[in-house]
Amino acid sequence: MRKILLTITAIGIFSVALFAQAKTDTIQQLQNSIEKLEASNKSLANQLNTANVIIQKIDKRLSATTDSLNILKDNLANTNSNLQTIADNLGVKIQETSDKASADLSTLSKTVSKNTLYWIIAVLFIALLSVLLFGWLKKQLGKEKTGLSDQIKKTSDSLREEQLKLDGQLIKLLDTQMQLMNEEKQTSLVKVEDVDHSLALKVADEIIRIQQNINNMDAETRGLKQLAASVKRIQANFEGNGYEIVDMLNKPYDAGMKVTANFKPDENLKPDEQIITRIIKPQVNFKGVMIQSAQIEVSQGE
Repeated sequence: MRKILLTITAIGIFSVALFAQAKTDTIQQLQNSIEKLEASNKSLANQLNTANVIIQKIDKRLSATTDSLNILKDNLANTNSNLQTIADNLGVKIQETSDKASADLSTLSKTVSKNTLYWIIAVLFIALLSVLLFGWLKKQLGKEKTGLSDQIKKTSDSLREEQLKLDGQLIKLLDTQMQLMNEEKQTSLVKVEDVDHSLALKVADEIIRIQQNINNMDAETRGLKQLAASVKRIQANFEGNGYEIVDMLNKPYDAGMKVTANFKPDENLKPDEQIITRIIKPQVNFKGVMIQSAQIEVSQGE
């Protein structure tokens, strides 16, 4: 019985000891949990403080932004009011300007209409005056032109007649010299190679010059026929003394000719066509022998 009691007592003491130990362990665990919770609370408190600081800053910024928005709203309202005022004033001014422009345009239109009428009358008057003046001037110029043309024609005819007289006197003089030269040849015994041809060459040059002048004159020119007859007479006398003037005028040009030639283009001729159109100096032969080569002008086609 005593053993049983002791056993029970021992079991009870052991149980109490175990319970106490278990309680102690539980308390220790709770303390650890509490410490962890306190650490977590402290960390959360710090985070909360930081969040509060950030929230305060955000609140300040929101407040500043709200103030700025209010200011902008007020400025926008003022701007709208100013714009409305400006628009009203501008509308009034535009209307006034439009009315003034319409009035000015009406006045200007009336003024322009009057001025235009005056200008039209002035232009028509000037045009009529110009036509009358032009007609009068044309008539006067026509008279002066006719008179001047007549005067020029008279002067030209007079000069040509005077030239014909001079050429006629020259022909007579040359004819006389040719006759004297012929008589001298008949009375002297000069050899053919020693004959002086200077006078004959001068006569030949003058015959060609006078013939060209005759060709360029009007056939009705007074004294022209007499001069032409005199030229034929002296030319016959010239040939009677053994001289010959080779006729080249208006003849085809040959590169083999013993002449001095000047060339000029002529669009009226065919390509490669060459015609002698002017005799500057004639070719003169004496008893079939050339004593002077010709100097000519040749027109050639392009």
